Amino acid sequence: RELEVFRRNGFVVSERMSAESFAKMFHDLWYSDMPLFISTDALLHAWHRTYDAMLEEVEETCLYQSVGTMLEGMAAGIPSASAEVGDGALRASVLDADFYLAVARSLLSGLGGPPVPSSLGQDERVAATLAEVQSEQLKRVDDFMGSERVIDYSQFHVRGHYTNTERLARYFQCVMWLGRIDMCVSESPRELGVAIVLRHLLDQSGQFAAWAQMEQIVQTFVGWTDSMTVAQLGDLLGAAKLNSLAAFTDQTALLKFQQDLETGVVSAQEIKGDSFYSPLGAGQVKLP
Repeated sequence: RELEVFRRNGFVVSERMSAESFAKMFHDLWYSDMPLFISTDALLHAWHRTYDAMLEEVEETCLYQSVGTMLEGMAAGIPSASAEVGDGALRASVLDADFYLAVARSLLSGLGGPPVPSSLGQDERVAATLAEVQSEQLKRVDDFMGSERVIDYSQFHVRGHYTNTERLARYFQCVMWLGRIDMCVSESPRELGVAIVLRHLLDQSGQFAAWAQMEQIVQTFVGWTDSMTVAQLGDLLGAAKLNSLAAFTDQTALLKFQQDLETGVVSAQEIKGDSFYSPLGAGQVKLP
């Protein structure tokens, strides 16, 4: 059958003679003194292998340590942030930030070990979320930081080059949490409050430079972020003269700041890695 195709077309691609890699096939052809055709696919494959190896090395030797140091520094500031907020408008947001950081740190330390303790006594909440991560199922959560959210925990399944080492696997799951659990600042005042608290913790811990370096590395490999960054949020808070958590004594300042965000462009998000049901007509869903 292969000979028939060869006589008809002048060439044939034989799956029977396949190899596990381009390199193996090239070596076999060279060893057999056979004519060689180098395809664009082969060149792109070599380029991507180099890219993947570079990214893997940067993640394991640099970013793993950087994100761990950053998260530890931010978590250390939770008690003082809680005291500064008191019973004000950001009370629930501080609890959410504590939960958010405890889950991230637990994932970085590995799901096989005990969870990292929450600073504000939310160990059960953290443990429940880590169990959902291990389930790797699509989950509808009725009250996730104050609103309903569908979370695709299957995205935490370790894959690609992240399966090569335990360190990379832990890094993957931690960064997957940090990336997918975003703050919908234009829809939820409480989640906007979480973003404000996290920005405050980043500043107070002295880890903003570390975040900026990680952001630059990720942009080099992946590209620009499509939503508001903590740097842009800090600029907007400074322009609004909201330079401390104590400035949010009630909902008025928080809601006013949220309205200002709505009129700007930095909070707009073009891509969101979750599923949305959007009916035809006037009721279509706008991405947060």
